[in-house]
Amino acid sequence: MKHTLFFLFILTVVSTAQAQKGATDNDWLYLFNGKDLTGWDAKVAGYPLDDNVGNAFRAENGMLRIVYDQPAYNRFDGKYGHLYYKKPFSHYILRFDYRFQGEQVPGAIAGTCATVAS
Repeated sequence: MKHTLFFLFILTVVSTAQAQKGATDNDWLYLFNGKDLTGWDAKVAGYPLDDNVGNAFRAENGMLRIVYDQPAYNRFDGKYGHLYYKKPFSHYILRFDYRFQGEQVPGAIAGTCATVAS
């Protein structure tokens, strides 16, 4: 029994040490290059794939932005949109920051949705 408990203790310590090792910057695949939407598909409801209605999806100042400041968005009218990365992944961790600024588009429901499908 003592040998079994000792083995389990050692196994736990080794497993914990490996888990805490973490990924280095070289292990991460950055999906956004900070310059443009290369690798991304925009889809706005009711419009063809990659028709970026009103230039809503943009790369500005190293950020991926979603902005509704063009005439196409005087009203929301169900023009919700999504960005899809062109390559599917099976194991991933997404890390991002978001914030809302300015006025909401008339008729829109406030919210953010991050959906990951494999």
